[in-house]
Amino acid sequence: MFFSLLGLGAFGAVVVGAMFGTFGFIAVIGGLIGGTGLFVEKKVGRSLQFNEYDFWKKTIGLTLAFVLVVGLLFFLLFVSRTITSLLG
Repeated sequence: MFFSLLGLGAFGAVVVGAMFGTFGFIAVIGGLIGGTGLFVEKKVGRSLQFNEYDFWKKTIGLTLAFVLVVGLLFFLLFVSRTITSLLG
């Protein structure tokens, strides 16, 4: 049951993100990843694995990683458009 809800939620996030374009998709998926990270931090924050680092260091690290992933996505978009324009 949980996995079917998870699949439907992911599908819904992609559909809603696609309705708002590239920036909307990135914002929705980033919000889901960040929100899930914060939820897990609050629920499992007392375990050794999640309690080793400062909250702000983890938040800044997550933000930097998200920016790098977005940059990689834009780079791939640019390369694909460049190759498509060269071939067509």
